[in-house]
Formats: sequence, C-alpha cells, structure tokens
Amino acid sequence: MDEWTKECLEELVGRPEGLYLEFKSTRLFETKDKAADTLTKGVSAFANSDGGVLVVGLEEKPGTQRHKVVARVSDGVSPALVSTTWLNQIIQDNISPMMPGLRVLPIALGDPKLPIDHSEQQLTFVIEVPRNQRAVQAKDGIFYQRQEDR
Repeated sequence: MDEWTKECLEELVGRPEGLYLEFKSTRLFETKDKAADTLTKGVSAFANSDGGVLVVGLEEKPGTQRHKVVARVSDGVSPALVSTTWLNQIIQDNISPMMPGLRVLPIALGDPKLPIDHSEQQLTFVIEVPRNQRAVQAKDGIFYQRQEDR
C-alpha cells in the first residue's frame, strides 16, 4: 500500500493473518525486550519469504478459530513511549544483516490536526518488510520463514 491511514487499518477488521499479513496488539510494547524479540522474528520470517506487512496496533478476535482474525484497531501507544526512530532502530539493531528497504510507518489514531509526535496523539505502526536477497536472522539467532499464517 502506498499510504497507510487509520481507515486502511479499519478495513483490515475481519481479515485473518496470512502469508503477507501479521498483526500484534500495541500491548506488545509493555515489555520492550519482548517487543524486540517478537518483531525481529516476524521481520525475519517475512524477509526470508516473499515479504509482507506486520501491523502493531490490531487486536485479535477472542476464541478458538484456527487463524488469528482482526477484531479491531487498538487504542494505540503514545509517541512518548514508542517512536518510529526507536522502533526502526530496535529492529535493525537486532536482525542480521540489516535490511535496506524496511519501512516503519506511524499511523495516527487521534486528532488528525495534531502532529504525529504530539504527546496526546496515539499511534500504531505498520512495518513493511521487503523480501531480502540474503537470509535474515532474528534477535534469537534463528532464521525464520513465513508459511501461510505462521
């Protein structure tokens, strides 16, 4: 997608994870070490497959369905807690090799008149992962690959 907006995220409601889409709740940022571990696994898996999009800011439907399904857009996280620069750095510093073309895009959920880095703004993030020519290793030293929705 050329430009991600809150409306684009809302269009994902009802969609399952798949070969090119993975999503996480912004609660992932409550433990920054866990966030780095989880995100680098997802980035490695997409990079070592055909690329994809990892969205941090979508909640899954509760229940026992076989595939995770988007229930709603999360409430977001304050830019004072998680910035685009920090998120990009935590991913690039914990994968090997670093990935050119990886894009971390903040999506504002609050008042569109507020700047994206305003303390009252709430953000979600879209991480666009291109297919990489070299195998990409996650923080834990393992090379992951995406298969269907896993």
